[in-house]
Amino acid sequence: MTNIFPDIYFLHKLADVADAETLPRFRSHIDLEIQTKLKKNVSFDPVTIADKAAEYAMRKMITEYYPDHSIMGEEFGAIENGEIRWILDPIDGTRPYLLGIPVWGTLIGLEHNDKMCLGMLSQPFTNERFWSDGESTFHQYNKVQKKLKIQRNKKISEAILHINCTSSNLI
Repeated sequence: MTNIFPDIYFLHKLADVADAETLPRFRSHIDLEIQTKLKKNVSFDPVTIADKAAEYAMRKMITEYYPDHSIMGEEFGAIENGEIRWILDPIDGTRPYLLGIPVWGTLIGLEHNDKMCLGMLSQPFTNERFWSDGESTFHQYNKVQKKLKIQRNKKISEAILHINCTSSNLI
């Protein structure tokens, strides 16, 4: 690729390769090997073959197109190469993923000089994607894209909030 800085279409390509690894394994018995990551104060932090395969596929594509970029991933750690850094979480919501509950997705972020520039959430089971380019935010459902409007609520009672928390330390 000739561009040093990727565009949102590249994030869609990354989401496509991650979706190709995660969706076929969701609610199936394919590769149902579960491991636990060792984390301080967390007794069970599952990682699946789908997590690893999706992150590997995204890393492979990034290093092929942008070999000078850094990558920080949930499953394989960090590769520090430059001022442009990819942040990857192949399955955000591994526990619901394991239980067959469709509240999981792939998170992809792009940071330049410690400032987030692009971000995407891909939810292949619901066929949705959300992304922002730093100026506007979009939602895509069944390949139909809409720009989202952000409503500024003046009262917390007018806001809608959802928290999916699995740590008793945070409650």
